[in-house]
Amino acid sequence: MYTAVQTGRVEVLEATDYRRLQVEAAASLAPADIAKQLKDYRLGDIERDHAWIDIGALTVLLTASEGFDGRQFETMVAYARARE
Repeated sequence: MYTAVQTGRVEVLEATDYRRLQVEAAASLAPADIAKQLKDYRLGDIERDHAWIDIGALTVLLTASEGFDGRQFETMVAYARARE
């Protein structure tokens, strides 16, 4: 799954792809704009060149997604945290 950041919009796409957890932003957005968008949607922040996603907020969004598997999501998050 990935969080897509575009001008005026943030979406979580491919919500059942548990092999990736990343942020993709429109090339036209500066890091400060990406950070503002993530904060406005309460999904995270940017620190230097790294995006930090609020897992609690992401979980709330995903539980409404069709086919969401909490166990696979937790496994993906644990893997990502081990790589910080």
